[in-house]
Amino acid sequence: MQLSVIIPVWNDPEGLARLLLQLRDMRLARQIIIVDDGSDIACSPILMAEYSRQSGVSLPLQADDPLPGTEVIWLRSPASLGAGHARNIGLEQARGEHVLFFDADDTLTPDLTALIDDLEGVQFDFAMFRHHDSRVLERGGTGPLEPDASYWRAIGVRDRPFALDSEAATTLCRVSAYPWNKIWRRAFLEEARICCTEIPVHNDIEHHWSGFLEAETIFASARIGCVHHVATGRQQLTNRRDAERLRVFEALEAVADRFSRVLTDRPAQQTFAAPFLDFTLRLLDWVETRVDLQASGPELRRRKSALLKRLAGSGHAPLGPAIELALLRDPALARRLLAALQGTD
Repeated sequence: MQLSVIIPVWNDPEGLARLLLQLRDMRLARQIIIVDDGSDIACSPILMAEYSRQSGVSLPLQADDPLPGTEVIWLRSPASLGAGHARNIGLEQARGEHVLFFDADDTLTPDLTALIDDLEGVQFDFAMFRHHDSRVLERGGTGPLEPDASYWRAIGVRDRPFALDSEAATTLCRVSAYPWNKIWRRAFLEEARICCTEIPVHNDIEHHWSGFLEAETIFASARIGCVHHVATGRQQLTNRRDAERLRVFEALEAVADRFSRVLTDRPAQQTFAAPFLDFTLRLLDWVETRVDLQASGPELRRRKSALLKRLAGSGHAPLGPAIELALLRDPALARRLLAALQGTD
């Protein structure tokens, strides 16, 4: 498999060095694209040696040739524009037949090599795999957090990659919208014009849902391909609690727009209406616990009300009727939507 790995990085030279060492040793990629999102000290293979000298942190990479035999491209944004922007400009430079977006603060597992071997010669738009969450590992468990783990159990935990049918796809699409748990066919991303929302947080929601809405062939494997590290006290997305969280509505609106366009030509995709509404309700409940309600509560309620009324209403054909049908089939979901709307009054 000709794989391009796109790595956004911001102020994390140690994480980048760790990941590059893994990629060097695993020999997974033909091309590595590093996109520095305006770090205070440039995170590049060439400048890592200088960082190491200044900080005293040992970064065991050869600055002039960090991955022998692999094409390494380094890009740098003049300012911090977010991981979504970094992934988008990285994709423009990708030349591999397939693409893996991966964050510098997470790590790969040997199972990813086995998965790539299994996918050799398989035709798919994207292939999805499981991950370990560091919080689960700390408790002595394995795999992702709930409810994501339950969605994987529901479709059958199999290492050998398999094509998802409609029912399995509308189950697995409900997992958290992470950017690093999928291997994409690059031409599919380009032809469907799938990109990340260029916002500081939640920029991977549009990417995730656009993939499910547009794909013809989705494969999945229960192999654990990576470890997602969440460290308390660091400026990771999981830990941020500022008003930037409200920009999640830009991503959700972008998905709603695409959903309407897709349904015009592919009405069968209405099966994703209930999962998307369920995802939206769960996500907005989570966002409410991550913002300062005294400062941001009124704006959160206003935008939440506008989005949910759009999803529930029939004035936005064909998305509105698809949601209406989903609510008729799932009274519990209808009750959750009504409660959420009442909570914004």
